[in-house]
Amino acid sequence: VLFGHGSPIGTFLAPNIPLSSAQPAPVYSLTKAKAQMAMSSVPHGFSTTLNIASGSALESAVGQVVQQELAPIGIKVSIQQLDAGTWFSDITALKYDMSTVYVNTDIADASELVEAAAGTGGNWVDWNDPALTKVANQAGAVFSQAERKRLYAEYLTEYDAHYPVADLFLSPWVYALAKNVHGFQIMLTGNYRLANVWLSK
Repeated sequence: VLFGHGSPIGTFLAPNIPLSSAQPAPVYSLTKAKAQMAMSSVPHGFSTTLNIASGSALESAVGQVVQQELAPIGIKVSIQQLDAGTWFSDITALKYDMSTVYVNTDIADASELVEAAAGTGGNWVDWNDPALTKVANQAGAVFSQAERKRLYAEYLTEYDAHYPVADLFLSPWVYALAKNVHGFQIMLTGNYRLANVWLSK
C-alpha cells in the first residue's frame, strides 16, 4: 500500500512527538479476532459500509485491505467512494458506519494532541471517557517531564484499548530535492521554511 514508505503504528500519537511513548501495534491473529467476535453482541458477524475518498489510490488500497482482512471473521464490508468534500463532511457529522481518515500530527505538543482527542468526541467518533479526560488534563498541568511522560503513557495504553478506531500505519512525508538546492530543512512538525534555501548554478 505504501510501497515500503511507512510502518505499522499502535497509537495516534506519532513517536517523534516529545513525551510520546511507544505503543505496540496489534499483531495479526485470526484466532484472537474470532475469539473477540464470539464475545461480542454480533458473534456471527455483520454487514457494514466503509466510506473512502474517491480519486485516491491509497484510500482505495486501504479500503480493499480492510475489506479482505475483516471477511474471515464474518464482517462483510461494502466500500463506498465519496468525493473528498462529502467524505470529510460525513466524518465530522458522524454520518458513517466506518470511514477512513488521515490524521496529521503537525503539532509538536503532546498535550494539545491528547487533549483534543480526549475532549472533542474522540476525533469525530462521538467517544468520551471521563477518566481518560482527567488523565489528559493532569498530564497537561504538571511541570515534571518524567511525570507528564508517565501520564501520557497511561493515557495512550487505555485509549488504545478502548478507542473505537484502528490506527493502521504511520506514513512519513516524502521530499525530493535537486542537487543544486541547499539549506532545505524539515522541522519536527513537518513544516519547512524557505528563507534560508538557496540554489547553486
